[in-house]
Amino acid sequence: MGWTADISDTAQCFFWMSGDPGVGKSAITASIAKESKRRRVLWAQLFINRNDARTVDPRLFFPSIAQQMSKSSLAVERAVQQTIRDQPDLMNDDISIDQAQKLFINTIQIASNSSPTSPVVIVIDALDATDFKKLKDTAKIFSEVLVGLPFNAKLFISSRVETVILDSFAPHLNSPRVWHMHLSATNSVSEVAQFLERKIGEIMEEHELDWSQWRQVHMRRLCAQASGLFIWAVTAIAYIQDEIEDSGGECLNIVLDELNAEGMDNINKLYLAILNRTYQRDRGPWPLQRFRRIMGAILVQQSPLCIGDLVGLLDLRNPTTGQLVDIKHFVRRLRTVLVPDAGEINERTFPRRHRSFSDFVTSAGAGDFHVDEIDSDGELAIQCIRRLARLWPKRGYAAEQKLEMPVQLPYAVSHWSSHLTRVVGMKMEQAGTDDNSISASDTISVVPDLDTSSGAQVGVEEGGVETTKNRASSRNDVYCIAFSPDGTRMALARYGYISLRNTQTGDEVSYLDHPRAILFVAFSPDGKRIVSASWNRTICIWNSETGDLVVGPLDNHMGSAWSAVFSPDGRHIVSASTDMTICIWNSDTGEMVLGPLEGHTGPLCSAVFSPDGKLIVSASDDKTICIWDSQSGNMVLGPLKGHTSVVRFAVFSADGQHILSCSADGTILIWDSGTGERVPGSFEGDGTMLSFTNSTQHTQNLSLLSACTRHSSPFRHPDDTLKS
Repeated sequence: MGWTADISDTAQCFFWMSGDPGVGKSAITASIAKESKRRRVLWAQLFINRNDARTVDPRLFFPSIAQQMSKSSLAVERAVQQTIRDQPDLMNDDISIDQAQKLFINTIQIASNSSPTSPVVIVIDALDATDFKKLKDTAKIFSEVLVGLPFNAKLFISSRVETVILDSFAPHLNSPRVWHMHLSATNSVSEVAQFLERKIGEIMEEHELDWSQWRQVHMRRLCAQASGLFIWAVTAIAYIQDEIEDSGGECLNIVLDELNAEGMDNINKLYLAILNRTYQRDRGPWPLQRFRRIMGAILVQQSPLCIGDLVGLLDLRNPTTGQLVDIKHFVRRLRTVLVPDAGEINERTFPRRHRSFSDFVTSAGAGDFHVDEIDSDGELAIQCIRRLARLWPKRGYAAEQKLEMPVQLPYAVSHWSSHLTRVVGMKMEQAGTDDNSISASDTISVVPDLDTSSGAQVGVEEGGVETTKNRASSRNDVYCIAFSPDGTRMALARYGYISLRNTQTGDEVSYLDHPRAILFVAFSPDGKRIVSASWNRTICIWNSETGDLVVGPLDNHMGSAWSAVFSPDGRHIVSASTDMTICIWNSDTGEMVLGPLEGHTGPLCSAVFSPDGKLIVSASDDKTICIWDSQSGNMVLGPLKGHTSVVRFAVFSADGQHILSCSADGTILIWDSGTGERVPGSFEGDGTMLSFTNSTQHTQNLSLLSACTRHSSPFRHPDDTLKS
C-alpha cells in the first residue's frame, strides 16, 4: 500500500508479484484491491479465473478496464465513448497494441490528468490464467504498455512465473519504474507461521478449548509442515475448524497428529487425507462416482454455478432410489476444500476450489478421487443440450401456450458448445479447439433435411420450392431458433411467422408475420436486427425490438433461401439458396452487392463469413464446400471434396485458419482454409448440424452439435445415449 501511495516523479508505476503455486498471491492481490477501494483510489480490477470463461478471454481485458474506469470520471467516460464511436471494432477485436493504446494507455492518461494528486490503481490477478493460446501475445502487449504509464498510474499484476510472462517482462525488470517481487514458500515461512498461529488461536477461543498444554510444540510442528505454503495453512485451518465443529474438542489431538504426520507437508497429501477422512465410511462405487461427477462439474464449469444451479443442471440421481443427489450436503461435507469462508451453505452458495486442488483431483495421485475433465465436459454438454431440446414444442403444441423454459437456460445457451468442443477436440486429438467464432447470432437450425437424392417429391410453386411434406406443416412447427447476442431473447422461426420470446420467462415479446415457412433466422452482431431466409425465396431484415420489417423482401434468388447471416461488422448479409447460388447484400439498403455467385452443382445449404469478413464458406447438397472472396465474389478454393452426402453446414474457426464441415453422412471434417487440404481426424455420428451460441460477454462462439446414436460416438451419457 506504500507503493500505491507513492506518486512522485521517481515512483515505480508497475508492480509484478510473481509466485509459486499456493503461496497466497490471490489473497494478497484481493487485499490490495479491497484496501485501495476503501481508500477510493481503485479505478479497475480484473480477477482472471480459469473456470470462468467470461474472465479468461484477453479480448475483454482492456474493454473491461476502460468500462470500470469510466464509472469514476466523467472525462474518462466521455473519452471512452468517443473512442468506441470512432473505432467500434476495438470492443470485439483480438487483444492488440492498438486496443491497448486506445482503451488502456489513453484512458489511464485521462484518469491521471483528472486526478493528479492521487494514485490511479489498477489491479490484475492471475494473469497466467489467461487463455493459454493467447497468453504469450497478452503478456507481450502488457509489457509494451508499461513504458506509457503516467507518473501516478499504479498497475499491479500477480501471476505464476510462466515462461512466456517472464520472457515478456524480463527486459523491464531493471527499469526504475518497475518493481518485481517473487513469493516463494521459502521466503514466506515467518508470515505463514504468524497467520497460522493467529487463526488457530481464534478457533481455540471460539470453542473455548485449552491449548496451553500443546500450543508451543504442536504449533512449531504445524508451522514446519506448512513450510511457508499459504494454501496449506488455509486448508489445515479449515480442516481443524470443521472437525471440531463436527466431532467436538476431543478430536483435536487426532487431527493434529494427522496433520503432523510425516510427508503431510505436501499439499496433495493434505488434500488426500481430507478426502480419505471424509469418505472413510462411504467408499462404495456410487459414492465415488457421485464425487467424481459433482466435483467434475465444479471443475469444468464455464461460469460460476451456485449449488441450486448445479442441482438443476446436472440432474444427478441416486441409481437405487431415483432421488436427486443432495449437492448441498456434498458441499457441506467437503467445505474444507470447496468453500472459502465459514458462512452458511445454502442453495445460493458458490462452491469454489483453489487451483492446487483442481491440479490434485485431476492428477493420477488422486487415486479413487481422480476426476476426468473430458468426462465431466461431456456430461455437462449433454445436460445443456437437453435443456435446449426442451425449446422444441411437442406435437399438438398450441401456439398460444407458453413454452416451458428449461432450468439454467442462460448457462446452456452460453456454454454447451464450449463443453462439447472440448470433448470433440480431445477425441480428434486436435489441440487448441476454440468455439469463438464469426457468427453474429446464436442459431440452432432445426430445418428438415434437403435431400434431393432421396426421391422426395419436390414441387415448384409461385413463391418458391417446397416439398409436399413441408407444405402440409402446421404453423406450430419450429424450423430454427436463434438467440440474441446477450442471450436475453430468442427468435423462433415457424411456418408463417417469427416469434420473439424472453429466454427467462418464455413470454412472447414480439410477433413477426411472414408468408410461408421461415427456414433460418439470425441476429445482427448488435442484436438490433434479425435476418430471415424463407421457402418463398426471400430475405427479410427486421427490427428485433419492434418487429417491423426494415429491409426487404429481397427476392433475387430463384429457389428457396436456405440460410442468411450477417457479416461480423453487421454491414452485409450472405444468403444461400437451393438455386445453387450465393448472394451478398447491403444490410442497410437491401442492395445486392455481389451475386448470384455460381460454382456449386447442387442446392446450397449454408454460407457464412470468416471472422474477418474477407471470406465466405458455403456448403452444398453436391457434397462439397467452397471458399469465396467476399470482396470480389471469386471462388478462392473448391469445390472441396471429402464428404459422401449432403454437406449441411460449414463454418470457420475463431482464427479463420480452419473450417469445420458437417454432413448427412454423419461426419465432421476439418479443412485448412488457406490450402483447402483436409486436416487428419474426423468425428462420426448418425446426424450432424452446426449452430452458433454466444457468451454473456457478447463474444461470438462457434459451436458444434453432433446428434449421435451409435456406440462409436465420442461420449455417452452414463445412463443413456444422446439421440437426435
